[in-house]
Amino acid sequence: MRFATVAAFTTGLFSIALAGPLASRSYTGAATWTNVGLGACGFESHDDELVALVSADVFDNFPGAGANPNANPICNRQITATYGDDTVTVRVVDRSANIGSGDLNLSPAAFQAITAGLDVNGATGLDIGRFQGITWDFV
Repeated sequence: MRFATVAAFTTGLFSIALAGPLASRSYTGAATWTNVGLGACGFESHDDELVALVSADVFDNFPGAGANPNANPICNRQITATYGDDTVTVRVVDRSANIGSGDLNLSPAAFQAITAGLDVNGATGLDIGRFQGITWDFV
């Protein structure tokens, strides 16, 4: 019984923290990959981590975003991304001015996880480079 109370309280806080149109919708777009490093969130990420860059539009307009990108509440927020039967959960670590609102720019490890078993005109893994139809939303 105590667990149910704590879960409801936690769920309530989580909903409040994610209130707003950008945090409560699902996205569909293209997926690309990039080498990661020091990002807009202010910390180092590594290519073997499951991390992502979201569009500048989503990053800059996330509820609670301000002038300091390091303090943006989107930083470290988890995203579940799906393509076909493959799903990967990543953390937001940076913004990208080079992708559309629904697109994700994934670390090499995250891109390989979501493209496991995918063959696009003979290309596999990182050689795919970009594909359309990834869907994602915040956890």
